[in-house]
Amino acid sequence: MYEFDPKLYLYLIRYPPEIIITFDEIVTDIFYNQILSLEEKENWFHPIRVRLIDLKEKNRIRDLTHKNLNSLISIQGIFLWLSKVIPEPREMFFYCTVC
Repeated sequence: MYEFDPKLYLYLIRYPPEIIITFDEIVTDIFYNQILSLEEKENWFHPIRVRLIDLKEKNRIRDLTHKNLNSLISIQGIFLWLSKVIPEPREMFFYCTVC
């Protein structure tokens, strides 16, 4: 994508939720309006999700910093060891199964 439009690529890296949602909407709209026949449109209700691969920059997990927060990153490497992460709940809701 960088070769196609560097500015769009930078927007994607800096604001991934907004851009990916826009990509999904545009691709779904193009598919629905230009590819599907009239009969197929009546039964079509699945949105298309865009999948991004091969970003220009690849990061190692150890090289990630606070600057990478809220941005789209690509991680390169091999997992050699995993640990069990136990989250600390801040708020919990319990629902009665009888009521």
